[in-house]
Amino acid sequence: MFTRNHRIALGFAVALLACHTQVATVLPKGGGKYEVVAQNANEEAAFRDAESEARYTCDEKDKELVVDNKESVYQGADKEKRGDVEAENVALAIVTGSSGKERDSDDYKVTLQIACQ
Repeated sequence: MFTRNHRIALGFAVALLACHTQVATVLPKGGGKYEVVAQNANEEAAFRDAESEARYTCDEKDKELVVDNKESVYQGADKEKRGDVEAENVALAIVTGSSGKERDSDDYKVTLQIACQ
């Protein structure tokens, strides 16, 4: 039924689908609508991650992506001091093994309200 070439092509297609790395959270809202949430240290990167996941979600359904709403929220304590190495961070790292700066990787939260039509 399947030739060797068909099996190779099928295996390659499955491998490509398995290579998708999810970079944002997709929450189904019903009726082809979704909420896509991405977090990143950089606002532009968070938008890029959210858009990438939104496109992937609609492409999987052979539908066109429509962005209904987008929002970006800064979640960090102080944009000006982000990434500064301070004495308390060094002391905390020595005592606990954690610098307390781990949240830097998700300071921006981007939410897209999308529809796949």
